Amino acid sequence: MGFEWDERKSRANLAKHGIDFHTASLAFDDPFALTMRDESHSDEENRFIMLAAIDTGAILFVVFTVRAQDVIRLISARAATRRERAIYEEAQ
Repeated sequence: MGFEWDERKSRANLAKHGIDFHTASLAFDDPFALTMRDESHSDEENRFIMLAAIDTGAILFVVFTVRAQDVIRLISARAATRRERAIYEEAQ
């Protein structure tokens, strides 16, 4: 599995949410991650939302799509809200 992203978008995401896409890619190492289809944004491509913890203990909300040959394209990432953290923690 590989990752791709727009570097400008990664910098913009870092400025807006404090998380760059390299850091967001670490969320895919979480064996307890919760992933669901993003129904409201999947008209043109299948988008997914993931709640996952990274090695710092932070829980992230990551939006991504899967491209050809198992390449994950990161779209957005931010710290999970209190409600999202509770959903993640209750699922464990």
